[in-house]
Amino acid sequence: MAVLQYAIDVTNEKEALSLAHQAAANGVQWLEAGHVLIKAVGVQIVTKLKERHPQCVVIADMKTMDMGAEEAEVAARAGADLVMVCGAASDGVVEAAVSTARKHGVRITCSLMGVRDQFSRATQLDRMGVDFILAHRGIDDTFDWFSPDRMEVLKQLAANIKTPLAIGGGINEANFPLVKELGFSVIISGRGITEADDPGQAAKHLPESASELTKVHS
Repeated sequence: MAVLQYAIDVTNEKEALSLAHQAAANGVQWLEAGHVLIKAVGVQIVTKLKERHPQCVVIADMKTMDMGAEEAEVAARAGADLVMVCGAASDGVVEAAVSTARKHGVRITCSLMGVRDQFSRATQLDRMGVDFILAHRGIDDTFDWFSPDRMEVLKQLAANIKTPLAIGGGINEANFPLVKELGFSVIISGRGITEADDPGQAAKHLPESASELTKVHS
């Protein structure tokens, strides 16, 4: 069963906490402090999210490209349950982040954003002990996950990578059910919730729309 992760990428602490509250009140159990939020208000936003929502998995998207051990430790000490690291970073950075995360009981997601040969890099990461591998479209990117070339990569990942897979970027009510069918473990939505007229209801309805699709196909 896929988990919905809400990526909160605003730059105002009060707004971020309000959005997190609305999402959690409507059943979202994975809350992500996006890297721009962390940069804008500090890593203490991770602490505040965890204090207010101790039942939730709190993710710190550190966008780590260097100092993997140090960034994993900063996030872990702030209260993160999971830390996001760039898959384009060197093996040493990823391995250091994984090693430090293990010491703190924290998990690591490795993003494939910006990686040219995503399947090859995912194969390498599959052997490095990361907890999730993320097919990741950036906010500034415009490609369509459902174009033939992108879909082929997603299918390759789903068929061959043993590490649980996540997908994020451009996920909304219209395509959430289709993404869920690929079998990814974590589906990340940011603006699909934040920019909705009612963010709380959008957070609630995304998984419900996927459930309805499952009922139709069963």
